[in-house]
Amino acid sequence: MSIYDIILEFSVRETAPVEVDDVVDFIRRLGIKDHIFFFEDDFDPGVLVGTINHWEYPDENGTIVRCVDIYTAKSLSDDERRFVQVKELLHIVEPEAYRANSLQEVKELIDKIVLPPDLVDFANDGVHANSDRVAILHAIAVMIPMAIRDLFMAPVRDGKVDHKFIADIVDVPVKYVAVVMSDFWSAIHTSMIEPARIPDKVMTLGADRTPIELHSVPLGADAYSYAKSLSERSRGSARPIAACIIERRGVKRTMSAADLAAYSPRNGSK
Repeated sequence: MSIYDIILEFSVRETAPVEVDDVVDFIRRLGIKDHIFFFEDDFDPGVLVGTINHWEYPDENGTIVRCVDIYTAKSLSDDERRFVQVKELLHIVEPEAYRANSLQEVKELIDKIVLPPDLVDFANDGVHANSDRVAILHAIAVMIPMAIRDLFMAPVRDGKVDHKFIADIVDVPVKYVAVVMSDFWSAIHTSMIEPARIPDKVMTLGADRTPIELHSVPLGADAYSYAKSLSERSRGSARPIAACIIERRGVKRTMSAADLAAYSPRNGSK
Protein backbone atom coordinates (compact mmCIF):
# COMPACT_ATOMS: atom_id res chain seq x y z
CA MET A 1 0.00 0.00 0.00
CA SER A 2 1.33 3.45 -0.89
CA ILE A 3 0.39 7.09 -1.07
CA TYR A 4 -0.99 6.43 -4.55
CA ASP A 5 -3.42 3.88 -3.17
CA ILE A 6 -4.59 6.31 -0.49
CA ILE A 7 -5.27 9.00 -3.09
CA LEU A 8 -7.23 6.45 -5.12
CA GLU A 9 -9.17 5.37 -2.03
CA PHE A 10 -10.29 8.91 -1.22
CA SER A 11 -10.74 10.06 -4.83
CA VAL A 12 -14.21 8.50 -5.10
CA ARG A 13 -15.64 10.03 -1.92
CA GLU A 14 -18.57 12.35 -2.48
CA THR A 15 -19.12 13.37 1.16
CA ALA A 16 -17.33 16.34 2.67
CA PRO A 17 -15.39 17.27 4.57
CA VAL A 18 -12.85 14.44 4.66
CA GLU A 19 -12.03 14.19 8.35
CA VAL A 20 -8.50 13.89 9.70
CA ASP A 21 -9.67 10.82 11.63
CA ASP A 22 -10.66 9.20 8.32
CA VAL A 23 -7.04 9.42 7.18
CA VAL A 24 -5.74 8.32 10.59
CA ASP A 25 -7.99 5.23 10.54
CA PHE A 26 -6.84 4.32 7.03
CA ILE A 27 -3.16 4.63 7.97
CA ARG A 28 -3.67 2.60 11.15
CA ARG A 29 -5.20 -0.20 9.10
CA LEU A 30 -1.98 -0.33 7.09
CA GLY A 31 -0.10 -1.30 10.27
CA ILE A 32 2.63 1.29 9.71
CA LYS A 33 2.20 2.98 13.09
CA ASP A 34 0.62 1.79 16.32
CA HIS A 35 -0.19 5.21 17.79
CA ILE A 36 -0.59 8.67 16.25
CA PHE A 37 -0.74 11.73 18.50
CA PHE A 38 -1.53 15.36 17.67
CA PHE A 39 -0.22 18.43 19.51
CA GLU A 40 -0.16 22.19 19.05
CA ASP A 41 2.97 24.25 19.60
CA ASP A 42 4.10 27.88 19.55
CA PHE A 43 5.65 27.72 16.08
CA ASP A 44 6.00 30.87 14.04
CA PRO A 45 3.71 29.94 11.10
CA GLY A 46 5.84 32.11 8.88
CA VAL A 47 8.69 29.67 9.48
CA LEU A 48 7.06 26.34 10.35
CA VAL A 49 3.41 25.29 10.32
CA GLY A 50 3.83 21.62 11.18
CA THR A 51 6.34 18.90 11.91
CA ILE A 52 6.44 15.20 12.65
CA ASN A 53 8.42 13.14 15.15
CA HIS A 54 8.78 9.33 14.95
CA TRP A 55 9.56 7.35 18.10
CA GLU A 56 9.16 3.87 19.50
CA TYR A 57 9.38 1.88 22.71
CA PRO A 58 9.27 -1.81 23.76
CA ASP A 59 6.11 -2.93 25.56
CA GLU A 60 6.09 -5.40 28.46
CA ASN A 61 6.45 -8.29 25.98
CA GLY A 62 9.40 -6.73 24.20
CA THR A 63 7.33 -5.87 21.12
CA ILE A 64 8.33 -2.58 19.55
CA VAL A 65 5.46 -0.07 19.62
CA ARG A 66 5.82 2.53 16.86
CA CYS A 67 4.47 5.99 17.49
CA VAL A 68 4.38 9.35 15.78
CA ASP A 69 3.74 12.84 17.14
CA ILE A 70 2.38 15.48 14.77
CA TYR A 71 2.76 19.11 15.83
CA THR A 72 0.98 22.09 14.29
CA ALA A 73 1.26 25.81 15.00
CA LYS A 74 -1.28 27.06 17.55
CA SER A 75 -2.03 30.13 15.45
CA LEU A 76 -3.35 28.15 12.48
CA SER A 77 -7.03 28.42 11.58
CA ASP A 78 -9.10 25.24 11.82
CA ASP A 79 -8.99 24.56 8.08
CA GLU A 80 -5.23 25.19 7.94
CA ARG A 81 -4.63 22.92 10.94
CA ARG A 82 -6.64 20.09 9.36
CA PHE A 83 -4.71 20.41 6.13
CA VAL A 84 -1.28 20.43 7.81
CA GLN A 85 -2.22 17.42 9.95
CA VAL A 86 -3.17 15.40 6.87
CA LYS A 87 -0.04 16.50 5.03
CA GLU A 88 2.12 15.28 7.91
CA LEU A 89 0.10 12.05 8.14
CA LEU A 90 0.92 11.31 4.50
CA HIS A 91 4.63 11.66 5.28
CA ILE A 92 4.18 8.52 7.41
CA VAL A 93 3.04 6.49 4.42
CA GLU A 94 5.61 7.46 1.81
CA PRO A 95 9.28 7.70 2.87
CA GLU A 96 11.39 10.42 1.25
CA ALA A 97 13.22 7.95 -1.00
CA TYR A 98 10.00 6.73 -2.62
CA ARG A 99 8.80 10.27 -3.29
CA ALA A 100 11.61 11.02 -5.74
CA ASN A 101 9.77 9.80 -8.84
CA SER A 102 6.61 11.70 -7.90
CA LEU A 103 8.70 14.81 -7.29
CA GLN A 104 10.11 14.79 -10.81
CA GLU A 105 6.78 14.01 -12.46
CA VAL A 106 4.91 16.75 -10.62
CA LYS A 107 7.77 19.23 -11.15
CA GLU A 108 7.50 18.76 -14.89
CA LEU A 109 3.76 19.40 -14.76
CA ILE A 110 3.72 22.51 -12.59
CA ASP A 111 7.03 24.20 -13.46
CA LYS A 112 5.29 26.76 -15.68
CA ILE A 113 1.91 26.91 -13.94
CA VAL A 114 0.89 29.66 -11.55
CA LEU A 115 0.34 28.06 -8.13
CA PRO A 116 0.16 29.28 -4.53
CA PRO A 117 3.53 30.44 -3.15
CA ASP A 118 4.04 27.23 -1.17
CA LEU A 119 3.90 25.18 -4.37
CA VAL A 120 6.55 26.97 -6.45
CA ASP A 121 10.30 27.53 -6.73
CA PHE A 122 11.42 23.94 -7.28
CA ALA A 123 14.63 25.21 -8.90
CA ASN A 124 15.96 27.10 -5.88
CA ASP A 125 14.88 24.89 -3.00
CA GLY A 126 16.38 21.69 -1.68
CA VAL A 127 15.01 18.16 -1.80
CA HIS A 128 13.30 18.43 1.59
CA ALA A 129 11.35 21.55 0.69
CA ASN A 130 10.36 20.16 -2.68
CA SER A 131 9.34 16.85 -1.15
CA ASP A 132 7.11 18.78 1.20
CA ARG A 133 5.48 20.47 -1.80
CA VAL A 134 4.68 17.08 -3.24
CA ALA A 135 3.17 16.16 0.13
CA ILE A 136 1.01 19.28 -0.14
CA LEU A 137 -0.27 18.10 -3.51
CA HIS A 138 -0.94 14.65 -2.05
CA ALA A 139 -2.87 16.23 0.84
CA ILE A 140 -4.91 18.33 -1.58
CA ALA A 141 -5.84 15.17 -3.50
CA VAL A 142 -6.95 13.39 -0.33
CA MET A 143 -8.86 16.27 1.26
CA ILE A 144 -10.58 17.43 -1.92
CA PRO A 145 -11.43 14.16 -3.71
CA MET A 146 -11.85 14.13 -7.47
CA ALA A 147 -15.46 13.05 -6.99
CA ILE A 148 -16.11 16.29 -5.07
CA ARG A 149 -14.36 18.29 -7.78
CA ASP A 150 -16.53 16.67 -10.43
CA LEU A 151 -19.69 17.61 -8.52
CA PHE A 152 -18.70 21.28 -8.43
CA MET A 153 -17.21 21.73 -11.91
CA ALA A 154 -20.49 22.67 -13.61
CA PRO A 155 -21.74 25.00 -10.82
CA VAL A 156 -18.37 26.80 -10.82
CA ARG A 157 -18.36 27.08 -14.61
CA ASP A 158 -21.91 28.48 -14.55
CA GLY A 159 -21.02 31.00 -11.85
CA LYS A 160 -23.44 29.51 -9.32
CA VAL A 161 -20.78 28.86 -6.66
CA ASP A 162 -17.31 30.22 -6.02
CA HIS A 163 -14.14 28.76 -4.53
CA LYS A 164 -14.94 30.15 -1.08
CA PHE A 165 -18.25 28.28 -1.07
CA ILE A 166 -16.45 25.01 -1.86
CA ALA A 167 -13.71 25.73 0.70
CA ASP A 168 -16.34 26.08 3.43
CA ILE A 169 -17.78 22.67 2.49
CA VAL A 170 -14.50 20.75 2.23
CA ASP A 171 -12.99 22.71 5.17
CA VAL A 172 -9.73 23.35 3.35
CA PRO A 173 -7.99 26.72 2.70
CA VAL A 174 -9.45 28.37 -0.40
CA LYS A 175 -6.06 28.62 -2.14
CA TYR A 176 -6.01 24.83 -2.44
CA VAL A 177 -9.57 24.73 -3.75
CA ALA A 178 -8.42 27.09 -6.51
CA VAL A 179 -5.72 24.56 -7.44
CA VAL A 180 -8.19 21.66 -7.57
CA MET A 181 -10.76 23.56 -9.63
CA SER A 182 -8.15 24.66 -12.18
CA ASP A 183 -7.88 23.16 -15.66
CA PHE A 184 -4.51 21.54 -14.94
CA TRP A 185 -5.47 19.66 -11.75
CA SER A 186 -6.77 16.63 -13.61
CA ALA A 187 -3.34 16.08 -15.21
CA ILE A 188 -1.56 16.50 -11.86
CA HIS A 189 -3.96 14.12 -10.14
CA THR A 190 -3.48 11.52 -12.87
CA SER A 191 0.30 11.77 -12.50
CA MET A 192 -0.01 11.09 -8.78
CA ILE A 193 -2.18 7.98 -9.07
CA GLU A 194 -0.70 6.50 -12.25
CA PRO A 195 1.97 4.46 -10.38
CA ALA A 196 -0.83 2.73 -8.46
CA ARG A 197 -2.20 1.42 -11.76
CA ILE A 198 1.12 -0.09 -12.84
CA PRO A 199 1.48 -3.50 -11.19
CA ASP A 200 4.57 -4.35 -9.17
CA LYS A 201 6.59 -7.27 -10.50
CA VAL A 202 8.20 -10.28 -8.82
CA MET A 203 10.91 -12.32 -10.54
CA THR A 204 11.49 -15.63 -8.79
CA LEU A 205 15.02 -17.08 -8.75
CA GLY A 206 16.38 -20.59 -8.25
CA ALA A 207 19.28 -21.66 -6.06
CA ASP A 208 21.68 -20.80 -8.87
CA ARG A 209 20.07 -17.33 -9.07
CA THR A 210 18.72 -17.94 -12.57
CA PRO A 211 15.14 -16.74 -13.26
CA ILE A 212 12.26 -19.14 -12.76
CA GLU A 213 9.22 -17.01 -13.54
CA LEU A 214 8.09 -13.38 -13.77
CA HIS A 215 4.83 -12.45 -11.96
CA SER A 216 2.70 -9.29 -12.04
CA VAL A 217 1.41 -8.47 -8.56
CA PRO A 218 -2.37 -7.88 -8.43
CA LEU A 219 -3.15 -4.17 -8.07
CA GLY A 220 -3.57 -3.22 -4.43
CA ALA A 221 -1.67 -6.26 -3.17
CA ASP A 222 1.55 -5.98 -1.17
CA ALA A 223 4.42 -7.07 -3.43
CA TYR A 224 6.48 -8.47 -0.57
CA SER A 225 3.60 -10.52 0.82
CA TYR A 226 2.92 -11.78 -2.70
CA ALA A 227 6.57 -12.82 -3.12
CA LYS A 228 6.51 -14.48 0.30
CA SER A 229 3.45 -16.50 -0.72
CA LEU A 230 5.16 -17.63 -3.94
CA SER A 231 8.22 -18.70 -1.97
CA GLU A 232 6.20 -20.65 0.59
CA ARG A 233 4.22 -22.47 -2.11
CA SER A 234 7.40 -23.51 -3.89
CA ARG A 235 8.77 -25.43 -0.91
CA GLY A 236 9.08 -29.09 -1.69
CA SER A 237 8.81 -28.48 -5.44
CA ALA A 238 11.36 -29.61 -7.98
CA ARG A 239 12.79 -26.09 -8.09
CA PRO A 240 12.07 -24.15 -4.89
CA ILE A 241 12.42 -20.38 -4.91
CA ALA A 242 15.70 -19.25 -3.36
CA ALA A 243 15.15 -15.50 -3.80
CA CYS A 244 12.94 -12.92 -5.48
CA ILE A 245 13.62 -9.66 -7.28
CA ILE A 246 10.79 -7.29 -6.37
CA GLU A 247 10.21 -4.26 -8.57
CA ARG A 248 8.05 -1.43 -7.23
CA ARG A 249 7.70 1.77 -9.26
CA GLY A 250 10.98 1.14 -11.07
CA VAL A 251 12.96 0.30 -7.91
CA LYS A 252 14.27 -3.26 -7.69
CA ARG A 253 15.19 -5.15 -4.53
CA THR A 254 16.40 -8.72 -4.12
CA MET A 255 15.20 -10.68 -1.09
CA SER A 256 16.21 -14.20 -0.14
CA ALA A 257 13.68 -16.85 0.85
CA ALA A 258 14.77 -16.33 4.46
CA ASP A 259 14.18 -12.58 4.19
CA LEU A 260 10.72 -13.19 2.77
CA ALA A 261 9.89 -15.71 5.50
CA ALA A 262 10.62 -13.04 8.12
CA TYR A 263 8.59 -10.38 6.33
CA SER A 264 5.18 -9.18 7.50
CA PRO A 265 3.28 -6.03 6.51
CA ARG A 266 3.59 -4.83 10.11
CA ASN A 267 7.36 -5.02 10.43
CA GLY A 268 8.14 -4.17 6.81
CA SER A 269 11.15 -5.73 5.19
CA LYS A 270 13.14 -6.13 8.37
